[in-house]
Amino acid sequence: MRLSPIAIILVTVLVTKMSASSPQQASMPTDAYVTSEGIASTFFDFYYPFPKSFAPDTKTLEGMLWKQQKLSWLATSSILVSAFSEHPAPGERNGVIIVAHRNARVRTRDSAAAYETTLTTVLAREGWKIVRGPVRYNAAKHEFFRSDFTNTRVFESSVCISLRGYILEFLFIGKSRDEVNTLVGSLDRLRFQDQN
Repeated sequence: MRLSPIAIILVTVLVTKMSASSPQQASMPTDAYVTSEGIASTFFDFYYPFPKSFAPDTKTLEGMLWKQQKLSWLATSSILVSAFSEHPAPGERNGVIIVAHRNARVRTRDSAAAYETTLTTVLAREGWKIVRGPVRYNAAKHEFFRSDFTNTRVFESSVCISLRGYILEFLFIGKSRDEVNTLVGSLDRLRFQDQN
C-alpha cells in the first residue's frame, strides 16, 4: 500500500518537551479508543467520528515514517490515528491524520496559531503553495487555527488547537480543494466532553 508523502511534512515542525501532566489526567496523549467508526480520546476528552467510508490505518503511516527514517518525529509527536478512504488507488486516497505534538511553550490558543505559522513557513520553503492561513476556525465550540496548502499531487488542510500542553492537529488530505473542504467539514461532528 502506497500513501502520498504528505504525512511526512509534519515531521520537522516545531515541538519541544511538554510540561508535566496532572495526576488526574490520562497519562499519554495516545490514550484513546479507536473503532472502525471513530476515535474517542480519553486524554483530550473528545470523540471524532471518521468521515463516511473511512477506515483507520495508522500502522501503514507509522511504517512509512519508519521506512523513511523519520523516527525523530515519532519521539516528539504521537499519532493518535490515521484514517483513509476506501479508494481503488491507495496513493490517491483521501485521509485524516490526528497528531499530538508536544510543546512546553503551549500556554494559550495563540500557540496553535504559532504552530500553523511555523508549519506554513516550512512548507513554503519546501515548495508547497500556501493557499490559506493561518486563520481562525471554529469547530465543536472551540477555536482552532487552519492552514491550507498544496503541491502538484495533493491538497491538504491543517486544523489545530492547543490543549493540555500539546498542539492537537487534524491533517486532512485530498486530491482537490473541494474534497479537503468537505473533509474539514467533518469537524462539525467532533465533540469534546465539556460540550452539552
